[in-house]
Amino acid sequence: MKKLIALLLTFVMLIALCACGSTAAPANDPGLTENTTSAESVVWKISCVDAEGSDYMKAFTAMWERIEKETNGYIDVELYYSSSLGEEAEVLEGMQIGTIQGAQMATSVMANYSEYFYVNDLPFLFESPEHCEAFLKTDAAKTMSQSLEEYGFYVWYWGILGYKQPNLNKSCIKTLDDCKGLKWRVMDTAVQVKTVEALGANPVVIAYNEVYSALGNNTIDAWMNDAVAFKNLSTPEVAPYFTQIPLFTSMQTCVISKAAFDKLPAEIQEIVYNVIMEDEPEVVRTSWKQNSAIEEDLKANAFKEYYIVEDVAPFFEAVQPVYTWMESEHPATAEIIAAINELR
Repeated sequence: MKKLIALLLTFVMLIALCACGSTAAPANDPGLTENTTSAESVVWKISCVDAEGSDYMKAFTAMWERIEKETNGYIDVELYYSSSLGEEAEVLEGMQIGTIQGAQMATSVMANYSEYFYVNDLPFLFESPEHCEAFLKTDAAKTMSQSLEEYGFYVWYWGILGYKQPNLNKSCIKTLDDCKGLKWRVMDTAVQVKTVEALGANPVVIAYNEVYSALGNNTIDAWMNDAVAFKNLSTPEVAPYFTQIPLFTSMQTCVISKAAFDKLPAEIQEIVYNVIMEDEPEVVRTSWKQNSAIEEDLKANAFKEYYIVEDVAPFFEAVQPVYTWMESEHPATAEIIAAINELR
């Protein structure tokens, strides 16, 4: 009987050893192989503001597909387009509680967490995409990014998708004097209100979806946005005048949940970071090209007249009180503004 029990115990131990030998490598082992199993993967939900199918979203999607591929499926990416996971503020809250892992996001929203990002709302902030790229290499830009980490976000790169420029229903703006007395639609933000006032116009707060009718019935004379917005709202039909001037920047970034990223094995973290830093600049450039192409099409086929402001200096000088107000209201922005101005 004792021999039988001993044989049975030996048999059980052999089965256990075989089972251990067939277990897949843990996710935190160096290097993933093609044999990585679905049990080891993590699902990342990524929120996108834009609709699926645009050049911008194709590039953004390709970046995440590359991450999925280079991690051998360890990160199982689910992309949600057209703000289907909620508006930007809701998405950021979702990233903090762990229901969303990443997002395409306007940088202005980040000011709800770090006052440094109020800077990105200032008029005539960046003269060109290259100006913005140069700033991103400075210590001031790193300070901005790192300030978000305590709130649970990683932001490593951002860039200009286009400029918010004036679209008018009576005539183009050619000189600073042309701004005087204009009824100019603004968002309900202090920076936009103060900027329009500094230019000599009268700010009028109107909802986005009311802009077309307001331009048509002369409730307002002007508004500002990028070419994509002009096309989406068909405003050239009622406002056939356009002034090309880099008044405000439309800026986007890719936000990553710090909690989700920090849980990843080191080698997976490296892949995610490297891919985003390599591909996100091209994602932004793709959107810039998309917006520029639409702008050129509107100039050729929709606007009655357009004017390119070659000398921005008088306009930039006029809005300096807005910069003074910003530094007074948010003192931390002073070092950021100084770093940007040094690169002009």
